[in-house]
Amino acid sequence: KTGRDYLNLFQYDKAFESFKKAIDLDPNNWEANFNAGKALIKLKRLDEAEKYLISAKKSNPTEVDVQKALGAIYMNFAKAAQTNGQTAKKLEYQLKACHAYPAATKVWLSLFEQWWDNNEFKKIKEEGDYLYKNNSALLEEGDDKNLQQALVMVAKAYYNDGEYNKSESFLNYASKIRQSNDELYGLKRQIKNQAEEKVKKILDQAESEIEKKDYKKAIETLQLAQKVAVSNQSEIENKIENLEKQIQINNYLTD
Repeated sequence: KTGRDYLNLFQYDKAFESFKKAIDLDPNNWEANFNAGKALIKLKRLDEAEKYLISAKKSNPTEVDVQKALGAIYMNFAKAAQTNGQTAKKLEYQLKACHAYPAATKVWLSLFEQWWDNNEFKKIKEEGDYLYKNNSALLEEGDDKNLQQALVMVAKAYYNDGEYNKSESFLNYASKIRQSNDELYGLKRQIKNQAEEKVKKILDQAESEIEKKDYKKAIETLQLAQKVAVSNQSEIENKIENLEKQIQINNYLTD
């Protein structure tokens, strides 16, 4: 309480001292750590503030004010890195800002665009699930255009690597946002056309391997088809399951 009073009086040094005493008594008190971080931000001691805000987030990971404060610190670090010409460091801090405050969809989109320009599609794919899973509330609201475009970029990264199934999944997530997006609809059409053609070739190859009784190779080929297929996943899963059973029977008979 004393610390909050000092904060309201703009006496940030004394406020931090009070919050530090509270933390010494209860290190896991998220509010004390959060307010200590706020006081240090006002004192422009961002490196120290980061440590307290990390502790606050660890104790209360869903508190939005904590997420925002920590994300803002990382964005300050990112701007400083950009000023110093440290592009890689800037992107690293942007990613930290996104993890600290996942609802910062504008930052996500900016990060993905920079990775895309650098042909770092793998990084976009790696962060796609984190972006989706940590923004369920925004998806339910259905009006965040930055989130939609970021999800479309994840879909494009998977599409670029020929993983049409995953690409389709992220386009479906993006479709939950009720915003018109020509790129989204166009990519869906491309996936449908190319996936069907590619899956047919892969399945033909798998059938050839089955005829040769090379079941292990056929399973590997069918697993490749799973990454590409959009509509006939259950059919492929059944084929794999039947082949696995055949391998078990053959092994049993050999024994």
